[in-house]
Amino acid sequence: MKKLFVSAVLLLITFSAANEPENIVVVVNKSNPVSNISVRNLRRIYLCTKKKWKDGTSILLTAHQEGNPINDRFYNRVIGFDRKRLDGYYSSERMKGRIIAKPIALKGEEFIQDYISRKAGAVGFVEHTAVDTSRVRVIKVNNALPGDKDYPLKEF
Repeated sequence: MKKLFVSAVLLLITFSAANEPENIVVVVNKSNPVSNISVRNLRRIYLCTKKKWKDGTSILLTAHQEGNPINDRFYNRVIGFDRKRLDGYYSSERMKGRIIAKPIALKGEEFIQDYISRKAGAVGFVEHTAVDTSRVRVIKVNNALPGDKDYPLKEF
């Protein structure tokens, strides 16, 4: 009976952790002086209409490889587009000569953070549970961090 109880508790803990919402965080190179960004400016960055940080450094966009659900979660919340519509936007803007390239698609959180740690102007988004603060810096979005009740990239 005791063994059954322990197994049930472990299963409940595992199930609860697996269903805990994953917040998306925005990360930048540690040398980037930006500590907060509005959703509006984040949208402008990922629509490639804002191309430089305030200090003049070129913004280098990262994203996850196609098929990773974090892309749609981020793009829907920040831009209001799914990945397919955003790819169409990038193609159209490239044909018009307004943008040169869309975000570099990397395999996952490790690769995104590695790239950002090596490129001063790089920005990306990862699950808050995957952040390696020894390599990248989490920035506030609309003056809020994950865990704050008004964090705009919070999953419900």
